[in-house]
Amino acid sequence: MELLDHDIEELAEAGLFRNMQADTSLNYQLNRLTKAELTEIRQYLGVKGISKLSKQRQAEALAQAIMEKLPVQLQLFDELTYDDLQALLKKKGLLKDFTDIPVSILVLLRRMGLAFTGILENQGLVLVMPRELLQPCRQLLSDVALRKTILYNQKVLLVCRGLVAYYGVIPVDELRQMLETMDLATTEPQFSTMLKTIGVSNGYLDCANDFVCDKRVIYVDEVLSSHLAMQEHGYYPVSLEKALLAAQQIYVDWTDAHRELFDYLIDEQAMDEEAAAEELMFLIFALNNRVPIPSLLQRLEERQVKLQDFAETIEFLTLLDKAYQQTRLWGYRGFTPTEIQELDSRPRLRVLPPLPSRSVKNGDSSLS
Repeated sequence: MELLDHDIEELAEAGLFRNMQADTSLNYQLNRLTKAELTEIRQYLGVKGISKLSKQRQAEALAQAIMEKLPVQLQLFDELTYDDLQALLKKKGLLKDFTDIPVSILVLLRRMGLAFTGILENQGLVLVMPRELLQPCRQLLSDVALRKTILYNQKVLLVCRGLVAYYGVIPVDELRQMLETMDLATTEPQFSTMLKTIGVSNGYLDCANDFVCDKRVIYVDEVLSSHLAMQEHGYYPVSLEKALLAAQQIYVDWTDAHRELFDYLIDEQAMDEEAAAEELMFLIFALNNRVPIPSLLQRLEERQVKLQDFAETIEFLTLLDKAYQQTRLWGYRGFTPTEIQELDSRPRLRVLPPLPSRSVKNGDSSLS
């Protein structure tokens, strides 16, 4: 795996970029965490009465809690997080290439105590599932009833994303009521926990107090304030179809720039529509993960996209840049680069610096 595929600074800031030994035990992985990270796990699992224990004793208590709460934790998963965990299980708990897993999911898996990242000698940056969890996870994830729950969670979260994209911000209680009108029953505290964990980590949702928000609204404080001020007027009903449409539009608004790149792949690269669509989704994924241009061109060569000469390379990069400007990016919290430029260019009122006071002595004025 190339380290440039992930944002190294973000990995480091999240504590995901530290050396580890070839020890896959749960106790070792917990003991190598900081006290703050152990506190995150303790608070997430709701383990009480251990905060004053030594780090080693805390790790032992948390290891037991992780094993006991594993069935409940997996009940919160959506299909995307389920696929990430399955990919880890298929590699027997040691995944060397996890470039398609967002940092937020990696942090969530650590907070759940299910998987940990680090730099392993001769292996590079890896994602590790403790060996004690491998067999229980395999058994639980193969259960038909759990699989149905995960698929249901996926649908619930998708509709939630659409509703939040539609309204901007919704109280959690109101959101649950909307789901019930769409025959999507949920229970507490499972629903709120799923929103604040899987929902926040795997989508454009965010939670502020008792509200669920669109991260694009959270990014613009004045818009969020406006939405919150309007809550007294209530939220008018919206159909399931409109909610799902709004959810779909979160990820890609198919602009002329995307269609132009799509046509290029068909006309100039001799792809059929299915192959061109798959390649376009790969390019959008690469843009969202900020893959450097040299690395991207190398990957295109591996994926049978041939750029014959300099002029063709420039043509392709020009089309790619146009698509980039109109693509909603994780790094911009769902805004496109064009929208960010427009927001940054808006005039803003600034407080003037205080003027120096002026004193008058004997008819002469002077600054003080």
